[in-house]
Amino acid sequence: MSLFRLFQSRICALCHDPAESGSLCAVCERHLLGLHGRTDCLCPRCFAYSAGGSVCPDCESEPPPLEAVWAGMRYEAPVPAMLHRWKHLGNGAMARAFWQIMRQTPPPWLAECDAVLAMPVSRVRRLERGFNQCDELAALIAAEYGLERLPHDAVLRQHRPPQSTLNRAERARNIRRVFRLNAHLAGKRIVLVDDVMTTGSTLYALAHTLNRGGAHTRVWVLAKNQN
Repeated sequence: MSLFRLFQSRICALCHDPAESGSLCAVCERHLLGLHGRTDCLCPRCFAYSAGGSVCPDCESEPPPLEAVWAGMRYEAPVPAMLHRWKHLGNGAMARAFWQIMRQTPPPWLAECDAVLAMPVSRVRRLERGFNQCDELAALIAAEYGLERLPHDAVLRQHRPPQSTLNRAERARNIRRVFRLNAHLAGKRIVLVDDVMTTGSTLYALAHTLNRGGAHTRVWVLAKNQN
């Protein structure tokens, strides 16, 4: 390793102070871990507040297609800025920093799963951005926990406007029939990996597609937006 790369590897991705190990200094790591918070008061099916950590009334009355949801952090500062730097500016240090937090806060049910699938992006979006950030997270999860990494074309996605530009009603319409199963996944117990969960409409649409193909789906997102 060159001296330059060695120097880079010991600098915190957030504050640029020395980092003894990983991509975050102890202070920034502690702050991001604090965004994980308590999970014993969250619904296991949607990760919304629920007293005692029981299934919430909404999920009881209308069970979502996902068997479980888990988030590494709340979508609060500095997560949005970090994600922008990674997703739109290609800053790989943010990916390493996020993974440093995620691997310390894995879902309690991960051992019950056997495969991992990154949230698919359309061919147009992949060409525009140059990569799919969720592919990187899925690869890290698969390697760390010995899960099968499903290919990115196992599910195909039509090109539509970005969900982040739409309101709740528009998001629901925009995501209808956007996914198409392109592999035999019956019986697979799949962890879906995404960066941010807001309304859940995209993840629910993907889960419906996989469930119709006989798969069982849970999700591990980098961050959950509670707004």
